[in-house]
Amino acid sequence: MQINPEKQRERAAALANALAPLIETHLASEPKPAPVFASIDKRLLDACGDVAKALDRLDQVRFTAGEIAARRAVLAAAGKVRTVMRNRRQHRDR
Repeated sequence: MQINPEKQRERAAALANALAPLIETHLASEPKPAPVFASIDKRLLDACGDVAKALDRLDQVRFTAGEIAARRAVLAAAGKVRTVMRNRRQHRDR
């Protein structure tokens, strides 16, 4: 059985022409997803930056007399991030 490429192209074009209105109707009836916007909270970025700075300082003073103060600064900065995150979550849930 010989396959005629021209005949196949004609059949494919006829099928595409027949299905095109159905596909367009289906796509037009589907709800479009809502756009997603990522909001960057400056307070959160600042708090994360403070943690990074505190960790840098801790790395510099490790095994010295300043290590205890540096650890406390890391804990304080991490607490600030926690507070900012908690406030964001509470504000978003309203």
